[in-house]
Amino acid sequence: MVGLLVLLGLIVFAYILIGVVFGAVISLINFVFMILVWIFIGYLAGQLIRGKGYGPIGDAALGIGGGIVGSIILRLIGQTDWNTNIVTSIVVGTIGAVVLVFLVRMVNKEFGK
Repeated sequence: MVGLLVLLGLIVFAYILIGVVFGAVISLINFVFMILVWIFIGYLAGQLIRGKGYGPIGDAALGIGGGIVGSIILRLIGQTDWNTNIVTSIVVGTIGAVVLVFLVRMVNKEFGK
């Protein structure tokens, strides 16, 4: 139950963050689609790092965090026009999620093993 509340909080936070950062009004259908993409991104990162996903809640949280980290990384290197289609969004999110897992593992050696 706590995990579900955390996921809901992360989803609401991400929705607000995207709206504030990008100044976009997101429809409900787009928002649901984004959640599914986040779960897929987390699943891909889990497959790359540990050979399996982190579960639906963990995958969604990792996808959200990966999207944010990936976006920050690309903005730092000067790439701002990456979000042109779903494929590039998935690639950027997956790269960000992998980086996020490595950063978390630097702090907590047992994370996701």
